Amino acid sequence: MIMKHLLYTLLLGVFLTSCYRKIDLNEYRTTPKMVINSVVSPDTVVMASITRTWFYPDKKPYVNLPHAHVELYINNQYIETMQWKTLNNPRNPDQPDTLFLSNTIPAEGDRIKIVASTPEYGTVTAEDIIPKKVPIKNASHTIKKGNGVYQGTISDYFEIYYEVTFDEFPEKNNYYLAKITQIKTGYYGYYETEIDYIDPVFKEQDAILDESMARGGCLFTDQSINGQTYTLQIKETTAELDETEQRIISIYSLSESYFLYLLSLQKIAGSTLEGGLGNIGLAEPLRVYSNVEGGTGILGGNQHSETTITLNNPSKK
Repeated sequence: MIMKHLLYTLLLGVFLTSCYRKIDLNEYRTTPKMVINSVVSPDTVVMASITRTWFYPDKKPYVNLPHAHVELYINNQYIETMQWKTLNNPRNPDQPDTLFLSNTIPAEGDRIKIVASTPEYGTVTAEDIIPKKVPIKNASHTIKKGNGVYQGTISDYFEIYYEVTFDEFPEKNNYYLAKITQIKTGYYGYYETEIDYIDPVFKEQDAILDESMARGGCLFTDQSINGQTYTLQIKETTAELDETEQRIISIYSLSESYFLYLLSLQKIAGSTLEGGLGNIGLAEPLRVYSNVEGGTGILGGNQHSETTITLNNPSKK
């Protein structure tokens, strides 16, 4: 208890003395780097966002690099030069997507390499392999009704327990992400739910999930289930449940690089004391993983399988 109090006092002193320090951020300005962001799978053609880094005081300047020369290689063979395109963005029509597109759909096991260059930022390279697809063998659920404290109030609620079975590959070092998605049935038929990835395999990663990351799925590896037929346990809690709601259950197979990238994002999103200590030099700072040589960003390979199930609300029967 004494040591904890001393640490708290030390941190309080550091934070308070730094509250009034004036910092000229321009002293820390660095040369911008080119950024490659691309996630590749056999579901679509290879696409890539090619941008540059920007300094915080610049207040979100234009960072796209439409003049970049972007080459696509598959299995060490040159395939084509990717072209700059502007695509419609249904979610935000006023901000269309701007990407470099290819005409090539890759296959499972392909090694994808993207080489981008500009006169001002030089040449950057990123490559990754598309992993195997993991089919979902079975997905089932049970529903329990409860009453108690839920989201800060005393109310009725439903607990939905999912069991998702799949065959894990016999090869070691496989990487996955599991996700439960609520199908929107209209403005008044959609509401927030709480997803709790309760299976032990989800707890093996040294990452703290906040609510936003949990909605985006949860990472796991084959560390303890290598080569097994395994059933994942996932729990959902919700105050509302229509008579025949549906959920999409997905399992993503991830390349190692893409897994490490997402894991680093989870750690940063969930960091509290560790992140604070890192910012003042008392712990290793948290960094976003990148496999881009000469720049930053990510080229990640993935595949996914999904199944849709209907939740039969027992209280509506």
